[in-house]
Amino acid sequence: MRRLLMPRTRYHVYYTILEEELLIRVHTVWHASRRKPELR
Repeated sequence: MRRLLMPRTRYHVYYTILEEELLIRVHTVWHASRRKPELR
């Protein structure tokens, strides 16, 4: 799983890349000031 910070909004996007299907699966969008999300 990867994490991308969107600096202007201070949100993190947690995602995975599914190369075989040519897709990006977004798991959650989380504000940087909150505690870390419980991801499975």
